[in-house]
Amino acid sequence: MSTISSGLTSSLKSLVDSLNVNQATMSVISDNIANVNTVGYTRKIVAQETKVAGGTVSGVSITEIRRAIDDFLINASRNQTSKVSEAATKNAYHDRIQQFTLGDPGSSFTIGSSLNNFFGKLSDFANDASSPVKANLVVTAARDFAESISTISTGIQNERFNADKDLQSTVGELNSILGNLKDINGAIKENYLVQGNLQALYDARDNELMKLQNIIDADINFDSIGQVTASLGNTEILSPSQSYEVVYTRASNIENLINGAPFNPITVVALDDNGERTNKVETYFSGNGGQAEIDDLKNGKLKALLELRDTELPEIISQLDMLAYTFADQFNEIHNGGTAYPPPQQLTGVESFKLSDTFNFQGTTRITLVDELGKPLTGRYGEELVPLEINFDEFNGGEGKGTASVQAIIDEINNYYGTQAAQIANVGPAQDIKIAGVSENITSVKSTGTITFSGQPTAGQNIVINGVTVTFVSGVPSGNQVQIGANLTSTLNNLTGFLNTSANASLNVATYSNNNTAMTVKYDAAGTTGNAFTLTAGTASAVATASGATLAGGADASGNFEFDFDFTNLSDDGGAITFDVTSISINGGASSAVTFGAFTQEAGKRSRTDMNGIINDSINVDLTGLGLEEGDTFTISAVIAVTDADGNVTNETVTFQLTVPDPETGSTLNKRYAATAVSGSGGGEIVTANSNSSFLAASLVDANGNQISSGSSGFLKLNGANSNIRISIDQLDSKEVGTFGVADAEATATNRGFSHFFGMNNFFTFGDELKNSSVNLDIRSDILRTPTNLATGRAQQSPQTGVTAKYSYEIGAASNQAVKDLITLRDININFKAAGSLPTLSTTIGGYATELYNFAASLANSASSDFDKETLLGNSLKQKVDDVSGVNMDEEIANTIKIQNSYNASAKVLSMIREMFKTLEESV
Repeated sequence: MSTISSGLTSSLKSLVDSLNVNQATMSVISDNIANVNTVGYTRKIVAQETKVAGGTVSGVSITEIRRAIDDFLINASRNQTSKVSEAATKNAYHDRIQQFTLGDPGSSFTIGSSLNNFFGKLSDFANDASSPVKANLVVTAARDFAESISTISTGIQNERFNADKDLQSTVGELNSILGNLKDINGAIKENYLVQGNLQALYDARDNELMKLQNIIDADINFDSIGQVTASLGNTEILSPSQSYEVVYTRASNIENLINGAPFNPITVVALDDNGERTNKVETYFSGNGGQAEIDDLKNGKLKALLELRDTELPEIISQLDMLAYTFADQFNEIHNGGTAYPPPQQLTGVESFKLSDTFNFQGTTRITLVDELGKPLTGRYGEELVPLEINFDEFNGGEGKGTASVQAIIDEINNYYGTQAAQIANVGPAQDIKIAGVSENITSVKSTGTITFSGQPTAGQNIVINGVTVTFVSGVPSGNQVQIGANLTSTLNNLTGFLNTSANASLNVATYSNNNTAMTVKYDAAGTTGNAFTLTAGTASAVATASGATLAGGADASGNFEFDFDFTNLSDDGGAITFDVTSISINGGASSAVTFGAFTQEAGKRSRTDMNGIINDSINVDLTGLGLEEGDTFTISAVIAVTDADGNVTNETVTFQLTVPDPETGSTLNKRYAATAVSGSGGGEIVTANSNSSFLAASLVDANGNQISSGSSGFLKLNGANSNIRISIDQLDSKEVGTFGVADAEATATNRGFSHFFGMNNFFTFGDELKNSSVNLDIRSDILRTPTNLATGRAQQSPQTGVTAKYSYEIGAASNQAVKDLITLRDININFKAAGSLPTLSTTIGGYATELYNFAASLANSASSDFDKETLLGNSLKQKVDDVSGVNMDEEIANTIKIQNSYNASAKVLSMIREMFKTLEESV
């Protein structure tokens, strides 16, 4: 009987276990069904095991309720989430750029369409260059073209700025996620210690990790109880025992970004127990490593934003810059070779230089002056005013032929168009014959002396300087007195200060200085005159010693004065002439023969005898032994023979008066010296000027138009003397080929023509820097205000009428050669340097614009393709994860039925056992 009772009891316990397991399983299934639409919820599974006691099965029990997951699939899905997020971010930005910034290639708001409109208006203008209306249409179309490039560039810069803002907000999201994960780590530990339910916490943890991977593909690890650790490469950002904050501060404004201000780094800062930042900081992204540093980052939205901001969008901008800069530079080159009608009264460059800046030049440039109607001007001496041509191949700006400092260029212009001599010499068709200095070999020496002091002078003592007694006093000085200072240095400073400011004619012919123990006297003019300047220690001889009774060391001018001749050929018949020099004499002395290669000059030109590639010996005059001091004058008389085109020879003696320059400050280089007399009976003449005023003034000015003398940087300015004098510059074949004196001069060459090099007549403005030229591209302000300032033509030689040749130049209202040359820029190939991912290209401006659009489109297509590909793979992985971890309603309902059937069966068996217990009790 007891055996039967024991068996029934055992069966009863098994059935109760079964009912409990079924009830718990039903609860789990109910939770699964209830969370079928809950994001991040993982299907739960009840794990069971058979209970065995004494080798006999005694029921069933629940070992755990676990999540239905596949770790491999979840890790793969997390990693793919980073790739999808990166691709989605890039796709969104490039899609916006394509739709709203670059525009539809076929629309009327693109670079290509505005460029075509601009050249179309130029073509119309070329047919009627005198039309102010068509000039206005050209300038309006040019402004639209510049604005189209500037707007696009600014739009892309704005997208960079947006990416930088998104970067900061994304870092903020990242810190929020890290904070949530830190809290979940703590909850997991607490629940583990009290044996609570960890499964919901694991779901929450994995959900936050998926958000984390959306931002950056971090390295994820778990400890034995499921707490998570995350790191970015070698930089830890999350651990159960340490809190961190990722720090980034975006650019404050778009202007800083456009101007190239550096971005702040992205750092990871360890926090203390109070959540405050510590000094433990690691740099995750410096921003200085370029694409290589970005390539080291893992996938995610953060990487996409950095790549957009630092490489992909800047590549498009650099191509826009190259487009704007190269086209504007080429357009300005042609525009600088033309002039507006009416021509301008003044031109001011936009490129900044110092007077001492020296460059290598090639070729020739021509500066022509006309009146306000473009008609020729008459010179000061009644002649036709021939334009100034500067042959840079022969021009010596102080460092040999082919070099020119800014000062030398200014001097050359002023020598020709500035204030001139009251009279000139003509010999036959050779007009306005001058001497042009070509060397600086003249030397002379200034007299010097000293008074050396061994100690302080006392009150009443004196020294005598050039006959003037200078007395030392202890009180307030008056007259020729000097106050004794606190020490010898102070006394000597008082002495030299008094002497240098004295109005006494015996004293102010010298300059005074001291070295704290001795006063030095230096005669102002070089030569032997200073040797008569007396110097004695006077009654101060107890403490003072003079170097001698007079100054010593002064010497007369010596060395060679080297010069060429400078003249204009105004032959009436327009033929070439030959210019020769047979002998010279100094100060009326005996004539001496010279070796001089006869110089042939074409009509209508002004040149030096040693220019235009024809080698002639410059004439040397040895001043040694002539007893000339600084400031003294001497004469050079040259016998000149001029042969006209018909073979007629004119022989005359032309006399020039020169002054010995100050060897320290003066220079004879490129100076012009006018003739003072003509003698002989060969038809030479002296012509007196009808005006001594200048035609044109060249100078270097600051931004306010104030003239700069030296030291500071400024802009070349040409200013007509009055409103009736107008300026035209033709660059001809001139070209700047490098900064003089640098190791690699060619690397500095702009290869710009003369006017363009100084920016005298630019059409486009862009700061003259490749960087940001697309943002800054604009039209010169005065052209915007007055479209007729647009260069249309060039100065042309005046038509020849009658038997007298005309060598003047003029500009007609209908002149359109400059406009026609500008139009050719549409169809010629231009050399574009490598920019962004575009290589060096030789193509038209329209072709380069097309390449730029194609590049931007390729980035957009690549971003879209990557997004589609990564999304497809991501969805596939998500589906596989869902197949394992997701709640399937049909499956859960089937499980419900299965549990219900099991529960019913157990209940029936339980009822049978109850009946059996009852029968057993009745039997007993």
